[in-house]
Amino acid sequence: MSLRITFLALLAGTVTAGAQPTPLPAPAPVKPDPVRPTPTPAPTPRVVSTPAVRVAPAATSPLFSKRMNKGRTKLRGFADLHTHPMSHLGMGGKLLHGAPDVGIQMPAGSIWDARGVGISGATCNGEARDAKSVEEALGSCYSSHNGHDLIKNKCGNEIRKKVLTEYEKGQRANQAHDEDHPPGYPSFAKWPKYNDIDHQQMWVDWIKRAHEGGMRVMVALTVNSMTFARGLDGNQPYDDKTIGDQQIKEMKRMVARHKGWMEIAYTAKDLRRIVAADKLAIILGSEVDDIGNFAWSKKVPSRGEVKAEIDRLYRAGIRYVFPVHVIDNHFGGTAIYEAEFARASKYHFGHWPNIVCASRSDGITWRQDNGWDVFKSIMLGDAGGTIPIPTCGKGLGFKNSRGLTELGKFAIDEMMARGMMLDVDHASQHTVEDLIAHAAAKPGGYPLVSGHNGLRDDNTSNPGIHEKTRTPSQYNAIVASKGVAGIGFGDSSATDYIQNVRKVLAASPGLAINLGSDINGFAVMPRPEKCEGATCVTYSAAFPKSKMGTKEWDYNIDGVAHIGLFPDFLRKVELLGGTDIVDKLFDGAEHVAAMWEQAEQVGGKVKSALPMTFDTIIATVRVTDDDVRDGAQAWLTVQLASGDLAEVEITNLAKGGGAANRTEIKLKSAIGVTGVRGVKVRHHSNDCFACARDYWNGSVELEGKGGQPIMKTPAFRIGHETKTFAR
Repeated sequence: MSLRITFLALLAGTVTAGAQPTPLPAPAPVKPDPVRPTPTPAPTPRVVSTPAVRVAPAATSPLFSKRMNKGRTKLRGFADLHTHPMSHLGMGGKLLHGAPDVGIQMPAGSIWDARGVGISGATCNGEARDAKSVEEALGSCYSSHNGHDLIKNKCGNEIRKKVLTEYEKGQRANQAHDEDHPPGYPSFAKWPKYNDIDHQQMWVDWIKRAHEGGMRVMVALTVNSMTFARGLDGNQPYDDKTIGDQQIKEMKRMVARHKGWMEIAYTAKDLRRIVAADKLAIILGSEVDDIGNFAWSKKVPSRGEVKAEIDRLYRAGIRYVFPVHVIDNHFGGTAIYEAEFARASKYHFGHWPNIVCASRSDGITWRQDNGWDVFKSIMLGDAGGTIPIPTCGKGLGFKNSRGLTELGKFAIDEMMARGMMLDVDHASQHTVEDLIAHAAAKPGGYPLVSGHNGLRDDNTSNPGIHEKTRTPSQYNAIVASKGVAGIGFGDSSATDYIQNVRKVLAASPGLAINLGSDINGFAVMPRPEKCEGATCVTYSAAFPKSKMGTKEWDYNIDGVAHIGLFPDFLRKVELLGGTDIVDKLFDGAEHVAAMWEQAEQVGGKVKSALPMTFDTIIATVRVTDDDVRDGAQAWLTVQLASGDLAEVEITNLAKGGGAANRTEIKLKSAIGVTGVRGVKVRHHSNDCFACARDYWNGSVELEGKGGQPIMKTPAFRIGHETKTFAR
């Protein structure tokens, strides 16, 4: 998502009539558009003419082949490496409207209710709840996106409407909110459109049509922006960890509802089995700025904390990860290509990116201004001031000097040890080069992914070439690693896409290509192209139109209005002479499976950098009560495999898990994680041993002093009793 709206407008989203401004984050964790090989300003949405070319014989097209994998040894089917099915749950639930299925959670305030119109009554859902029907899931966005009305729209927000309008204008996107109820289902007269950035484009039936048309692998990524959540006066909580968990949970629920044709792949073997049955393999991924909320905490996490979080994400089903997104974090640096992302790093992570001049050989020409004004300083303190930028020679742009940190290398090793797929997009050039070198140093070479990107333009007269784009050497390094790439097609056309893919393949002939759409990621999809005769996409029983409610979509008129029109886009690519490109894309399922197998094989030999043994246990009691009683204590007895007991008392417990609730337990000799069998917990309060409120709620965590995670108990409530937990 590109920040083309003014910062003042974004901040204004937090100031309602009669209220005082509240200091808010700078534009931060937001989602950029897929990068095209030549990042020049996109034209105003229009229908463009395309030349008449020879049409590929229909018999050669793999599109809508019903059982394309029957009897095959190598998988067939195209893969999209970059989608966001549950992004309606991010950004405070107020940016993208609409759920992808019935039975999926809708944010509070997103279901408009006509029964509440009048002096009394509620016009929206006060709490988050599941959509009960398609009418609710894809119904009116009145309460989500439109202004406040005391009678008709008590959940609306005038400032939010203003911010969204400016955002849509800045993106040159569909502006659907010129009426109270811009129709979604059943007419879809106003949305979704190909240039829609704030309405659902991944309804489950549309995903199914993409699957029927040939999609066999889909990476479903979590996404969030605390800044947009605050700027839009969205629903709390805002943090990446909580929102990511919600999106993972809802994605699993949706897949379970449609297990007849889709399934989550947790291993490469799973993927091969699912695709061989011609079902859609879903890979769960994470594309957030702040893994574990470590950046927001403003303290460097221990290696044990990093390992525990990566382990937690893996157990949750995450298999595809962006180590760095649009802000600097403890693992590495972010690419410099949006001015407000630098401000986000300052606010969210605590420092400005170290922006330096690119060298002539980098081919980077893009420069940001500092975007400073007095209002930002008032609202954001030192994060609202002047962004430190260098003075560079003519034709030289900006890049981030921050590379992969030592903690980042540790985190990458932990991800590799679990066979997780690593996407380098959004990282600074220095970080990408470090990632390439670090992966190549592993015996056998660890594969890397660039999932939604394009080739860096070699025309240095273009002032818009930034470091997020891929160089030929980076693409060739991905080939050498046995990795894969997704070629972005945002804000383009089938003609543009053909040209971009051919440029990429000319620079890196052996590259395994896939789609990298960024759909539901607030990116404009491919526009329609005026066709002449044989270059028009034609529909038939074998190539049916996408239909829902009273709407029929025609690619020649509508472009890629939703994910179900991906096959139509690929048909247009065929008609424009790109049959070889479509054929390569249909090798995507095989390439992703082989890449994942390489990751699992090489990753299985990567060892954790944490010491294997420890002679001290760090015990932390995490209390969740706001009013834990003065003098509350925890007596912990750690049971060791040797039969020994190690006891410790923590006095004066406080809410949370800070230093007051933490202590060290010295052992007689060094042990490994398996040397701990469990822990017993007792409690009493000095001032009121017999009173009814003499209890606390919380959990206990044990880790080795070297950072080795030992165990974490489930949440419990304890009074005059002993709780026993086995490891």
